[in-house]
Amino acid sequence: MSDRKFDNYIQMGLKEVSPKGTSTTPMFCGWCGEPMEPGESDIRCSANAGDMLFHRNCMIRQVVGSVGHQQGQCSCHVDGSTLGDPEGMTIRQAADAAVEFWNWRNYGMLKRN
Repeated sequence: MSDRKFDNYIQMGLKEVSPKGTSTTPMFCGWCGEPMEPGESDIRCSANAGDMLFHRNCMIRQVVGSVGHQQGQCSCHVDGSTLGDPEGMTIRQAADAAVEFWNWRNYGMLKRN
């Protein structure tokens, strides 16, 4: 969580962690279900059921909502809307898109490839 715009997550009890050691036990993201790869930025969230790991963008997506939600086009804003995550994207890709849109909308930053 090196971005200053997300420093408040640390204050909320979320901690950025890195997978340690060479554990043979696979770890999976609590949002998208994809494996946590060594070296990926991830967040450990303590809850009543125990610690859960999330990819950084998967955790942020749960807070900021989908791209459609941020644009005010989902059922939260439009009665009868069925707009969800962009079609054809995996859950993790949609989380990445939501965080990229959030950064663009709030900070004028877009990821450049």
